[in-house]
Amino acid sequence: MNDIQERKDAIALIQTLANTYDLAITVRKQRVKQEPFTCECGVTIIRPYHASHQRSVMHRHWRRLHALLSEECISYEEIGQRLGITRERVRQYHQAIAGTPGLGGQRRTVCTLRSRDQRWREIPDIATLLTTCPLPVVPILTSTPLGYALNTVTIMGQRCIIRHVSLTGPEGRYMAIHRSQPQNVGADFVLYLLPNDRGWLVIPRDRCPTRGTQVSLQPLTGGRGFTKHARHDWREYLNAWHLLGAVETKQESA
Repeated sequence: MNDIQERKDAIALIQTLANTYDLAITVRKQRVKQEPFTCECGVTIIRPYHASHQRSVMHRHWRRLHALLSEECISYEEIGQRLGITRERVRQYHQAIAGTPGLGGQRRTVCTLRSRDQRWREIPDIATLLTTCPLPVVPILTSTPLGYALNTVTIMGQRCIIRHVSLTGPEGRYMAIHRSQPQNVGADFVLYLLPNDRGWLVIPRDRCPTRGTQVSLQPLTGGRGFTKHARHDWREYLNAWHLLGAVETKQESA
């Protein structure tokens, strides 16, 4: 009788363990189904809703949607019109993949700054300076509609004002400076743009003429028209970017 009872107890124990194991497996499967995961489109969802999510517009066009969201100057409304969904759905999707609210305002701010920077770079004098100057040119913020100063920049921490000069005389021998030193107050250097792609005169403000004048760009060694005590060092400032700091090529600085 004892042997039979022991066998019954063993069978009951095995059955209990089997039931416990099956219950643990069932709970684990249910838990896995409820655990959130990240879809290939970037949205975090729960597995039971994966099938319905795959049929959504956001999932079917997620690559195009990501490409459109990478362009800050394309609004949510325009993206929604292109994909046939509402602006709010685009905003919700962007927030879902980024995990950060308030991205619409950040997109508008970045778009404004990029547009402002592009318009600043298209100013003729600035475009010429960016092309010819081997040093990084940084705009100066102002309260103008553009947001940047039109003729003042910062180069290697030096405040520089852009001025124009004209060439006169045979073969452009003389340079006419119309802006004098007192009119360049607030600048560390004055960048005089010579016409006909002749370059720039990079002159410290305290070395600029004190009044409008004409000076020779060609070296004089004496003879008629030569004044012993007059300044004839203007050629030393031609493309003298080294006065602003250590000259680096744009490839090296990048």
